Amino acid sequence: MNDETVRAGAEATKEVAATTGKALDLAGKLSSYFDGMMRELGGIAEDNMKLRRYKNRLKLFAKAEEFMRDKGLDGPTREIPPKFALPLVTYATLEEDEELQDIWARLLANAADASTPVELRTAYIDMLKDLTAFDVKILSMLAKLSVSDLPQPYPPSIETWDLPKDARVQTTLSGEAGLLAPEVSTSLSNLARAGCISPTYGYGGMPLLTLVSITPLGIGLYRACAG
Repeated sequence: MNDETVRAGAEATKEVAATTGKALDLAGKLSSYFDGMMRELGGIAEDNMKLRRYKNRLKLFAKAEEFMRDKGLDGPTREIPPKFALPLVTYATLEEDEELQDIWARLLANAADASTPVELRTAYIDMLKDLTAFDVKILSMLAKLSVSDLPQPYPPSIETWDLPKDARVQTTLSGEAGLLAPEVSTSLSNLARAGCISPTYGYGGMPLLTLVSITPLGIGLYRACAG
């Protein structure tokens, strides 16, 4: 290797180092700029979220107070354990759907009422936070049918293919099952995933959502949120 080659290699290395240094310097400046901007945007988003949750918390307690007045109560008649109260308020204040806000408020009002035979299970909070307003509507229809047919050894099997318009307790094997509407199928699948309902099973262990029964936990959630 001659001297000219060595000098050329050294110059190239020097130029690469200088370019890399400039690039790193620029990256540092840009990073500082974007970090500051992202921190500011993050702060704005955090402030907005805090404000929305604060407003939702006010609505939650106002609705719960209204529901308690409907029961003839001036205020809570039992203390709600923090294990139940904290996750309830946390998830309730994240909810933006008006119908679901009512459901959370009813759960809170029932939890605060010593005369209501509601077992304060955190499982109800875990189940409710994963449900949509449509899911709750379907669950309510199924639960009303199940409760009206109790007591009996097992919860009744309910035909679901006419949901959300109608559902009925199966009395005979008519074999007239129709196709479920996509939103009904999705809702029933989610209710099954949450432990609210149990589907029947066909050949090969395939779950059949056209014929379901509500689980004890599903009944419990319905009662805990009932008006």
